[in-house]
Amino acid sequence: MSASEGTVPVRIARSGVGAARIDRPRPARCGKQTPMPRLLDGLAALTGLLLVLGTACGSPGRSAPQPTTSGPKPAPTRAPANPAAVVPTTAPAATAPGGQVPTAPRPTPVEEVYKGCPAEGDGTDPALNRLKNRVDDGTWQPVSVPALLDLRWPRGVEQQHMTQWAPADLEQVAPHNGVPVQTEGVLLQVRQEGPESPNCHSSDPADMDFHTWLAAGAGDERATRSVVIEFTPRVRARHTSWSLAALQGLARQKAHVRVSGWTMLDPEHPDEVGKSRGTIWEIHPVMHLEVQQTGGGWQEL
Repeated sequence: MSASEGTVPVRIARSGVGAARIDRPRPARCGKQTPMPRLLDGLAALTGLLLVLGTACGSPGRSAPQPTTSGPKPAPTRAPANPAAVVPTTAPAATAPGGQVPTAPRPTPVEEVYKGCPAEGDGTDPALNRLKNRVDDGTWQPVSVPALLDLRWPRGVEQQHMTQWAPADLEQVAPHNGVPVQTEGVLLQVRQEGPESPNCHSSDPADMDFHTWLAAGAGDERATRSVVIEFTPRVRARHTSWSLAALQGLARQKAHVRVSGWTMLDPEHPDEVGKSRGTIWEIHPVMHLEVQQTGGGWQEL
């Protein structure tokens, strides 16, 4: 190795002899060697080490490289436009009268013997009397008075006992017969009936129906725009405030009422349609009667 490649000549004096040349290797230096203290060399080395560490760990202002993962990327997600649609909720029960008469539920009537009189009464039309004398509560379905007025019926059932109805006629009537409904309106008139078959022809006023006409508005004509509703003695026994005087008072006041009861087709009075009633469909019997208060709430009578 030549001196230019990193060896430094060293001269050693020998007694009586000229100087001898010995080459001793020395580590090469980068660049021109300048005379500076060893301390500066140490600082320079430390600075270089810090630079190396900074490059590996990420210098200020730069983000460290992100790790990569194998496998498919997850699909992008988006917040729903309507969060309420994500989790099904039970829709709230209708509070306003509906525009169509429901066809369900139609439970079997609950009956009882009242003052010795069975549910089928004392004859005439036992099947019809059992519907008139039911005493069960129901899951009331809101419906409007006009919807009840729009219900049709087959001419073959008129003034015929239910056991005499043709199967096709019975099939047409059945879906809407005996459905629990709730409607609102005004009592146009209330009248006490006389002895009838459903009540075993009792002559006691407490055992007679209160025949009532209900309309959507106080100005509606009874002959064409009213539905007959019946307050039967069996149900009135559970509502002692349902006196004839109290109901007639509501009619005079044109009070807005809410009626809950059972739909029933009464085939006995088709000749009265257009004269004293708008339909032979009835709410019979009435199970609950509420009166609207000044603030808009309802008070059961």
